[in-house]
Amino acid sequence: MGGQPAKLTAVTTRIRLKPGTVEDCARLFRDANADLVRDEPDWLSGRMIFVEAAGEIVVTAIWRSADSYRHYAASARFKEAIARFLPFFAEPPRVSFGRVLVDMARTPDGDPAIRFLDIG
Repeated sequence: MGGQPAKLTAVTTRIRLKPGTVEDCARLFRDANADLVRDEPDWLSGRMIFVEAAGEIVVTAIWRSADSYRHYAASARFKEAIARFLPFFAEPPRVSFGRVLVDMARTPDGDPAIRFLDIG
């Protein structure tokens, strides 16, 4: 690959859920999240994972920068959306930021594609 490596930020949010709320939380995430990020050009992808043993949801979103996410998270639109999730949360969300070093996904023909990012 030529040129500078991409510099992407992984925003990881961990939320311990109240018992019995995972399905409703996931349904709301599915129904609301696409509209929330549709007009965010620096949002690239996201996943919601349930860690059953911990009773915890882990959301990992890939952004072009941490500042882009911070700007988005400060918006009234985001805060209104988060308020809809509060009934499911057993405690406040914990957000952390990391650099994406390797990006892997299957290509349309089924082969794994690997991009090395931000490691020079």
